[in-house]
Amino acid sequence: MKRFLTFITALVLCLALVLPVFAKDPLIVDEAGLLTSQEIASLTSKAESIRNDYDFEAVIVTVQTLGGSTVEAFADDYYDFNGYGCGPDHDGVLLLLAMDEREYHITTTGFGIKAFTDYGMDQMADRFVSYLSNGNYSGGFSTFLDLVRQYLEVAKNGRPIDVNYSYEDYQFDRMDASAKALYYLKICLRHLLPFLLIGFVVSLIFVSSQKSKLKSIHMQSAANQYRDEQGLKLQVCDNLFLYSTTTRTRIQTESSSRGSGHSGGGSSTHTSSSGTSHGGHSGRF
Repeated sequence: MKRFLTFITALVLCLALVLPVFAKDPLIVDEAGLLTSQEIASLTSKAESIRNDYDFEAVIVTVQTLGGSTVEAFADDYYDFNGYGCGPDHDGVLLLLAMDEREYHITTTGFGIKAFTDYGMDQMADRFVSYLSNGNYSGGFSTFLDLVRQYLEVAKNGRPIDVNYSYEDYQFDRMDASAKALYYLKICLRHLLPFLLIGFVVSLIFVSSQKSKLKSIHMQSAANQYRDEQGLKLQVCDNLFLYSTTTRTRIQTESSSRGSGHSGGGSSTHTSSSGTSHGGHSGRF
């Protein structure tokens, strides 16, 4: 029994020494010191929730400088060499912020390449980069993680955000019937209200101008005041319709399609220095 207890104790000590080696790197790495400890804890909780729900890692890294590297290469290498990603394909996404260069990069791997298309990442950036530009880094990172969850949910259902299914389409699909009706009402009012106002102003000006011309005219108390002294004379005029001619001309039409800033959908990929395939999107903030 004593030997058994000694063995168990030794095993626990060995595990305690080995486990840190295999421990995952943190999902929120703030080397630039932009976040408070409370903000890091809140963002980490969001990122861990995404990993638990989707078996997918969402990572945020801030650095002071890229040290001469490109923002894309730095983000790719940071993801690869720190062992991020879930499963054999290392499914995940990483947002890198470089303060000196004022640049950001989103790198995607595995399922992330499918879930975050080129068009989808453009739309994503439109929603969180403004926070970064205003110095609200916690708000920007929190919005990024919220978008990651939404994009994954859509992609898991087989329809990622892309040129043929925008983020606005996704938001509309989530509305209930009453919200959709209100949305259409707002659209109608937004387009009709300017024309109604213009029509009212034009009508008001016209009526006012006509009224000013009638200042010399006054209402009379008797009907005979309006009768001509020579009496009423009627003339009969006939219009005789003889024939009509109808001319028809065929108008040729060409088919057209609604386009966008991206001619095609999907994700463009590249290979990092470690030989891993990545998708990505870069920009400034």
